[in-house]
Amino acid sequence: MNDWIISIQSRGDTRYIFLGIKSRLLLVTLTIIILLWAVIASFMVVNNKYQSGTDQIVSNDDLNSNLVTLLRERDSLIIENKTLINQTQKAIDLVYQQEQELNLLRKEITELNDFAGVGFQNPGNVNPSGIIGDTTDSADPALVSTLSKVLSDSTENLRKSQDRITALETEVQKGQKLVNASNRRMVNLLNDLSVNIAVATSGIEDVLGQVNVSPARIQEELRTLFRNQDQVMRGDLELETLRSLSDSPLSDDAIQLEAALEYMNLLNTGYQSLPFGKPLKGALRTTSGYGMRKHPVSGIVKMHNGIDFGARTGTPVYATGNGIVEFVGTNGGFGKTIIIRHISGLRTVYAHLNSYSVKNGEFVAHDKKIGTVGSTGISTGPHLHYEITRNKKALNPLIFMEV
Repeated sequence: MNDWIISIQSRGDTRYIFLGIKSRLLLVTLTIIILLWAVIASFMVVNNKYQSGTDQIVSNDDLNSNLVTLLRERDSLIIENKTLINQTQKAIDLVYQQEQELNLLRKEITELNDFAGVGFQNPGNVNPSGIIGDTTDSADPALVSTLSKVLSDSTENLRKSQDRITALETEVQKGQKLVNASNRRMVNLLNDLSVNIAVATSGIEDVLGQVNVSPARIQEELRTLFRNQDQVMRGDLELETLRSLSDSPLSDDAIQLEAALEYMNLLNTGYQSLPFGKPLKGALRTTSGYGMRKHPVSGIVKMHNGIDFGARTGTPVYATGNGIVEFVGTNGGFGKTIIIRHISGLRTVYAHLNSYSVKNGEFVAHDKKIGTVGSTGISTGPHLHYEITRNKKALNPLIFMEV
């Protein structure tokens, strides 16, 4: 019989429904539409999630890039401002020195005038021979000649000093204009930098809140974990202090901004001391997720406290955050294992390794290579078993990897 038959059974009775060609075509069409819609809906959900994560990564990268650019521009302006201030100060010092010389010359001319018995008040129109001429009949010719030469030299030096002072004062004014322009540029830069720091700080605080890490306790936690690692406390951002502007009109704003930078840097160091990174580079191939599962070897259904990532033997494994290596060695069915302690009671576990690149008690920075993928312990093939625990309680690593 070519027709499709659907049987409906009840107590003591069986009925049959025969489907013709049209009914079969309608049933097949509906089935295909439902399957296609399920595939399209799944793709849209996965794509939206991926796109959301990508947009967040791009947004964070753009923010970090803008922040680094502003910091570099700020450092350049600081150096330029220092140079201009130094040049202006040198010009002011030189003016002061020339004024001292000018005062000495004026004093010398005054003394010579008193000695000659004449008034020498206007060096710009002075005629030394005229002054000396009034005394030629009563003074010694040698004295008159000497006095005339001294007056002439002093007058010329006085004129030169006044010319130098005028030129230097012009340079001082130019230098001051440059300093003022630099200060205005610095004000604009500080404003932009302040906005970017506020946005970055708020973003980091939000991320920390998602994993229940208190920003107020980060400094204490960092000091406890990295008590012998002073370089970690300074963070990865090399920020030149703004207190170099302490003598400028921008000192208050600069000091406030420096405090904001220090706080952001502290949060950034805390962020990097949490396992937000990926233990393997490139696209991750998950072979077993977090949660209940049937053990691939024992066949027993039990909790799987981590995520297994498939990879070739020898693939580099990286620390997912700054931390202290707490354990390196063979750990039962986990085989060769590394455990790293981070802040806020968090630890990361890297199991079934083929080799180690670190030792107990060593400080490791995020993204540092710590070992290679293997298949040691109870394992069906080369892979990395990755766990995150807080106070010995297992957490889903995706909570941190998808933040």
